Amino acid sequence: MVGVGRYERIPDTAEAEVAFVVTDDHQHLGIGMLLLDHLADVARGHGVETFVAQTLSDNRDMLGVFLSSGFPVETSASAGTVTLRLPSHLGEDYLAARASRRSTADGAPSPAPGA
Repeated sequence: MVGVGRYERIPDTAEAEVAFVVTDDHQHLGIGMLLLDHLADVARGHGVETFVAQTLSDNRDMLGVFLSSGFPVETSASAGTVTLRLPSHLGEDYLAARASRRSTADGAPSPAPGA
């Protein structure tokens, strides 16, 4: 297993907390972004309109995934933690970012066997 993603619906809302983790040796390969895309697709189909996430303010990799997702991201910070809110609608910026990710993935060379 190289990564895990999940969302948990916040009761009586159209929001869900989203979280994912990718093993260290598989980071920076776009897996986190693909997990976010997939989770957003599934969540939208279940009526989730907004993702909420929390990460440490020094976790630049995780912040980068959310901020470069194409979703309009609202952030707030407190005591070394950043809270992010991502409306999961398919806006123009998100669709463009997702198309770019997919075309990059489609044109990427396959990893060497055993890599």
